[in-house]
Amino acid sequence: TRSDRRLLGALTLGVWGLLLYSILGEAAPAPADPAGPKTIVADEVTVQRLNIVDAKGRNRVVLSGPELFPNPVVNGKEYPRSVKPAGVVFYHADGDEAGGVALLDREGGQNAFMIFDYANSEAIGWGVRDRGKNGYSAGISIQERVDLDADIEKVGSVGKERLSIANDNGTPEIVLRDAAGRRRVRLWVEKQGDAKLEFTDADGKVIYRVPPADSERR
Repeated sequence: TRSDRRLLGALTLGVWGLLLYSILGEAAPAPADPAGPKTIVADEVTVQRLNIVDAKGRNRVVLSGPELFPNPVVNGKEYPRSVKPAGVVFYHADGDEAGGVALLDREGGQNAFMIFDYANSEAIGWGVRDRGKNGYSAGISIQERVDLDADIEKVGSVGKERLSIANDNGTPEIVLRDAAGRRRVRLWVEKQGDAKLEFTDADGKVIYRVPPADSERR
């Protein structure tokens, strides 16, 4: 479903030397020059979160468990995150979130998603949701970019879906939508193997179907 793909949402590693040195202590010696770069060698490291920063100290990659997973940053402002997964978040040089990977267990199912963003909103996401006997889905979703002047707090960070490719409980389909997010073209294969194609107008009425429905056959 579209909500699964958004989970597919709205996602995002600090100073390796200082962080790991404080954790490992005497695990590995620091270089002789205290002002120089520090290198630590270890067989295993256990932490709840790792931050990779640039020379100015800004996060570029964050790897985190759910408890310390970072909130999204858009246009320099931090917003609350609706879910707290484990995963990886990527950042642009200006500090804004660029996308990430999320692993989340909820509603009796396992979810895994990867999302990359436009400047101010989600652009493309793909993922898997498996609820065991209650169903499964996997797919790709491409969104329209939210207007750059829009207030994200009012309109959200997910634009209208324009294209989706999914396998939902054994039914694969491709859907194209117009600028308002209305489904206009659907191509799918039913479980029994029948392939179908539909075109709809802005009101959702089917204007062309292959093969035609029984009522449309002459």
